[in-house]
Amino acid sequence: MSLHFTNELNPIRFAADEMCQRCSNRQIGLRVTYRLALRVASVPHIKFSNNFLQYFKHAAALEYLKNHLTEGAYALDVGSGSGYLTVCMALMTGSSGKVVGIEHIPQLVELAKENTMKHHADLINSGRILFVEGDGRKGYPMEQKYDAIHVGAAAETIPQPLIDQLAEGGRMLIPVGKESGNQ
Repeated sequence: MSLHFTNELNPIRFAADEMCQRCSNRQIGLRVTYRLALRVASVPHIKFSNNFLQYFKHAAALEYLKNHLTEGAYALDVGSGSGYLTVCMALMTGSSGKVVGIEHIPQLVELAKENTMKHHADLINSGRILFVEGDGRKGYPMEQKYDAIHVGAAAETIPQPLIDQLAEGGRMLIPVGKESGNQ
């Protein structure tokens, strides 16, 4: 299983693919993912940029949530963007899991669908992944509560609908604090 969402430079694609492969095989750890993120950052013209930070944030999120992204788990990715992290989560939840990616920017919802259909159509066709446009602060109610919720953007407080949609014993990763603050 590999993802090919980053079409800019092969080393970026390689590092992202390797990170996702390790995630789906449950062989992730912050030391390993940090090295993979550094490989992304070492690409000419990328340096220590947002690409590095984004891959490292994704890796850290998957590491933090991995015990809740098991076979059959339900997960929510708020601010799903290109769909990359959502697909990694779906691979980790296995054939009986379900992951919803919610994004408020319509063009990003379409990009996530296109990316996933191009490289992992089975995830959409089987219903294991659903990308929706909406206000992530409201979550996306499903037939059962989520075992894992990832929120990519900071909130001043944790939105109550997300708390209500989290399963008992589930885990939510959300940066909390004032905008442009230390979360």
